Amino acid sequence: MKGIHMASNLHLVRHGQTDWNLQHRYQGQTDIPLNDTGRAEARDVAERLARLPLAAVVTSTLGRAHATGRAIAEAQGLPLPATDARLMERTFGEAEGLFDHEVKERFPERDLIPGRESDEDLKARALEVLEELAAAFDQDDVAVVTHGGWIAMVLRELVGADYDYSTITNCSVHTLRWDAATREIQVIGHDAFEAAALS
Repeated sequence: MKGIHMASNLHLVRHGQTDWNLQHRYQGQTDIPLNDTGRAEARDVAERLARLPLAAVVTSTLGRAHATGRAIAEAQGLPLPATDARLMERTFGEAEGLFDHEVKERFPERDLIPGRESDEDLKARALEVLEELAAAFDQDDVAVVTHGGWIAMVLRELVGADYDYSTITNCSVHTLRWDAATREIQVIGHDAFEAAALS
């Protein structure tokens, strides 16, 4: 009914595994494709999400996220995912391509990595695009395929330090119930959609 708003369910999906994930290298906005494991994970999460009547799939412009989103869309007969650059991972500047141990050695203070996108800039673009998606898909379920650091930033802003961030694994799903009208946001949790379409 016109004028009545209900919350959207935004399912934040981390992309499938890449070789750089496996090697513990900083990817950021470097466009590394899914590996064989990542493609299998994408098919698996598509199957898990198939129990939901998704209205759309929206992904980062990076190939690893778009390939994951494409598997989800194909499983439900949806059009190819739309892309939005605001869903891209944080840029890590001079740390991109380095192994974890190299970053710790060269840049003891991560905030001071040359070229690294600030927390405030990442948070601003992440919350902006989610708010727009919640308004555009009022009352619907939408898969939002993005990146681990991006998801962690959103959850830190909405929940804080108490959240179990170890759950942000490749092809994990973290669900937000977002009311665009009241701006009320509820973090439903990790793989909560498994409880059947979030009644």
